[in-house]
Amino acid sequence: MTNSRLTTLCTATACLTLSLAANASAAETMSVERPLDRAINTELNLRQSWNTKLQIDSNPEQSIRVSIPIDNATYTLELEPHSIRADEYQVFMADDTGELYEVPAGPVRTLRGKIAELEGSLVSGSLMIDGLYARISLANGEEIWIEPVGQKLQGTASNVYAFYKTEDIIASGGTCAADDHMDVARVLQMQADYQVSTNDRGTIICTAQLGCDTDYEYYQDWGSQTESRVNSVINSVNNQYETQLNITHEITAVIIRSSSADPYNSTSADTMLDEFATEWQNNQGSVTRDLAHLFTGKSMQGSTIGLAWLGSVCSYWYQYGLVESDCCGSFGCTTDLSAHEIGHGWGAGHVESPSYNTMYPSIQCANTFVTSSINTITNFSNSLNCLTCENQAPAGACCISGSQCIQTYETNCDSGGGTWQGGGTTCATEDCSDPEGACCVGGVCYVYTGADCSSNGGSYAGDGSDCASTGCTEGACCIDSDCSITLQLDCAGSWYGDNTTCGDVSCGAGADQLNYELRTWSRSDGQAMETYDLYFPSTDPNTRMVSVFGENADVLQVRGLSNADFDGSATGIALHQSAFGSDLAHDRALDPVLGDDLVFDSYVTIGSDNSVDGVPITLGFDSAGFNGTTGAYMTNGVWFVTPDDAIASIGAGTAAGHRALSASVEAGQGLDVQLSVQWFDGAGVVHENRNIVWDNLGLGGGVGNDCPTDIDDSGNTDVSDLLAMIGDWGACSGCATDLDGNGVVNVSDLLQVIGAWGPCSEPETFNVTVDGSVFTPSILDVRRGDTIIWTRIGGNHTVTSGANCTADGLFDAPLDVQSPTFTWVVPSDAASNIPYFCIPHCNFGQEGEIIVAD
Repeated sequence: MTNSRLTTLCTATACLTLSLAANASAAETMSVERPLDRAINTELNLRQSWNTKLQIDSNPEQSIRVSIPIDNATYTLELEPHSIRADEYQVFMADDTGELYEVPAGPVRTLRGKIAELEGSLVSGSLMIDGLYARISLANGEEIWIEPVGQKLQGTASNVYAFYKTEDIIASGGTCAADDHMDVARVLQMQADYQVSTNDRGTIICTAQLGCDTDYEYYQDWGSQTESRVNSVINSVNNQYETQLNITHEITAVIIRSSSADPYNSTSADTMLDEFATEWQNNQGSVTRDLAHLFTGKSMQGSTIGLAWLGSVCSYWYQYGLVESDCCGSFGCTTDLSAHEIGHGWGAGHVESPSYNTMYPSIQCANTFVTSSINTITNFSNSLNCLTCENQAPAGACCISGSQCIQTYETNCDSGGGTWQGGGTTCATEDCSDPEGACCVGGVCYVYTGADCSSNGGSYAGDGSDCASTGCTEGACCIDSDCSITLQLDCAGSWYGDNTTCGDVSCGAGADQLNYELRTWSRSDGQAMETYDLYFPSTDPNTRMVSVFGENADVLQVRGLSNADFDGSATGIALHQSAFGSDLAHDRALDPVLGDDLVFDSYVTIGSDNSVDGVPITLGFDSAGFNGTTGAYMTNGVWFVTPDDAIASIGAGTAAGHRALSASVEAGQGLDVQLSVQWFDGAGVVHENRNIVWDNLGLGGGVGNDCPTDIDDSGNTDVSDLLAMIGDWGACSGCATDLDGNGVVNVSDLLQVIGAWGPCSEPETFNVTVDGSVFTPSILDVRRGDTIIWTRIGGNHTVTSGANCTADGLFDAPLDVQSPTFTWVVPSDAASNIPYFCIPHCNFGQEGEIIVAD
């Protein structure tokens, strides 16, 4: 027996003869030409594959046993019929007007089985009209795919099958638009409602009911195979969900839009998702479902190939997702795309590290979840009451608007804005008349229903509220830096109390809500730099910071500015980015290899500065804006971790707190930050601090920073500065008197004031000429903050820090025709003595010395 060997896009062909058992007969020896290998890999978008002929009985609903080649060995594939259909499973088709009518369900073509010789293997498959599609999952995590190619490639025998491994599927390049079609409020609510499982499911599989729809273009692609193709995809998706999550999906209905008069007209993913939700809410209410999935054959606008609402399983109003299912070649890519969008329904956001995973923003065809996704989906599913599994919560009455009552589960009721009446309650026994609450009209409080309050022009305090505890007096309300006079009920920002005025408050103030640490350093090109590490305060060792976000008026903004004066004169600049860093927490363990610049990268994080600890999940995070001159600006963006993730607790109870952001700018440049934080206190109660505004005015190279000991900006370091320092003595993170930025005003800060006593001096510039084997002058007396410029007169030189002709890494720059000058600003943490030399001429005595005054 000759096994087929692995072929690539450009390798030679292979031959294979197989002995097939049971209902599959042996194929004759097949000699293929290299163009077939190339054609298969091109058609399925693969790096490499192998192929052979298989003779398989095409009749469905019977066992299959066939020998297949894997890695130069022959194995026995054993499959049995396996239905993923619910008891109430229905199939609908459309007449010429688009009206749906029920048709008999087709035969069960889905299969499950194993590789007989490989313990722990699991195979999901489907016997379609064009042949067998199969996903083989081995115990070591490896996956092999089988699909027929005879009907895909002209002139190819109908029984030719392609075999390939998951890692050989080329990533699609298509993206999921969930970041643009998600609701930060729903993410925050999901976080607030998060609960660690109290029941160990073990091997118990929980089942969600799935309604499936297809548009006319998808029907044109698959015709009479449309129903079985949908079943095939979900059967393969279930393989992944069952093995990694103990979750499965059973299909309750498949709608086949066999007429061009279908309700899905747009090629915009956003619009199509809205069309899908509208159609199913208005016309498919009888289809039982926890989730709904639309398969489209359209080519959607831009690079988007999928879209779904986040955390929407069991939510009648949001349970929708769609896929451009056959966008990307292979069956392995098709299943990963559906697993991704369904994953959003189970609460999983995009995961950017590692890049090879099902929830990566662009589809990688990886067909595997990483730990963070598994934890998120598992804990989200544990909070649901609508799944069929152990300890299922009972249904009950749910009161919704308009004094209506429906019978449903608590989770479904809550997600739709209803009022849950309790497990086992019924609409026959519960009163769902509209509740009343306090209503402020013209400064006077009344008790109305919400609708009556609105019709009277009032502000409603909420169901069950009362006038005794509701204030109807106006006060100052701050949103960003804008102030207005409103009722507390109507203030979407920070409200300052009864009868306060805009003259009483300073909108946008709140730098004390973020702690910071300032580090000064010199970039490898000599540029003086400042790195600000921002922290959300924590005095309790049990706090957890879980989300940093921007929503509506409470924007998330990170901007670099050309100066730190904050007087309107600055323009936008990009924050410093290391070539080895990233926008999300990176691994500082790489620093000794890649250089100090990585330490001073700009990135966002939850708690950690090390990707070994983990990175947050992002939705709506605009990485391009973060690195551009306009900065990041998000009204619907969030990065978060699950509340039981260990990194949520990093920094709890420390002097600094939970790290939220690190940003590096050149000395004298500005940094402007605005963000909101969601966190849990030690009692497990969730809180939100919104619209936190912070900038580096007076902290680095901006106004008054040429002389940081001149705390009152008088031009002198004198008694008034000393008294200010004494007044702040002790813990005082972020204070101007905390000169060394360690969060405490203490003796080290006091010594700086005493050492700088007297008039503030302006930084000076020193010039050194370089010619022959001489630096002129060779010895410089400078202060921290002064600038040194070396200028080449002739020859090729370097300016390299270090003693005895040995570089120490502080600076190293060429001086030649291409780079005739080198500029270096003496950093604030510079040593008192800095020797340097010229590498080509050090042995000839070309050395210099910088003496830094204390």
